[in-house]
Amino acid sequence: LGLSLIGVTIAPSGAQQAKLRIAVVTPLTGTLASVNVPGQNAAKMIIEAINAGTLPAPYNTMKGIAGREVEFFFIDEAGGNAKQVAEFRALAERRGADVVMGFGSSATCVAIAPVAEEMHVLTVMSTCAPTRIFEEADHKYLFRTTAHATMDGVALARYALSRWPNIK
Repeated sequence: LGLSLIGVTIAPSGAQQAKLRIAVVTPLTGTLASVNVPGQNAAKMIIEAINAGTLPAPYNTMKGIAGREVEFFFIDEAGGNAKQVAEFRALAERRGADVVMGFGSSATCVAIAPVAEEMHVLTVMSTCAPTRIFEEADHKYLFRTTAHATMDGVALARYALSRWPNIK
């Protein structure tokens, strides 16, 4: 028996399983590329630990994810929305990505969201902040790891008001 995780079938080890292919979309060129190097290095370290089965307990029960070796590759987020949508389709159709992670540009996230649903590809957006993505539609294949911009703005305003009650 395998566990189906939103389009990604993760089966326990036994017979040789196909690798779990994860695409990480992040700026590799341009002004933001240099600040992403630590994140890229961290991703490499975590994937190596997952594949070696050396994560801290309780995550060290087997090598890989449910026995599947993880293979990941970086994709440059530069180039605008049309390029990213085309790249996303290529990741799913030609490169066999089981999971796509990343995306920092709010505009790109809005453009990618319907494509992820259409293509049934598990997509985890790391820093997208527009409210439109989840507040305007339900998603089965799309997740965001951060709050949206409205939540952050309201939280900041409430904090400022608590510190300075007479603020206008």
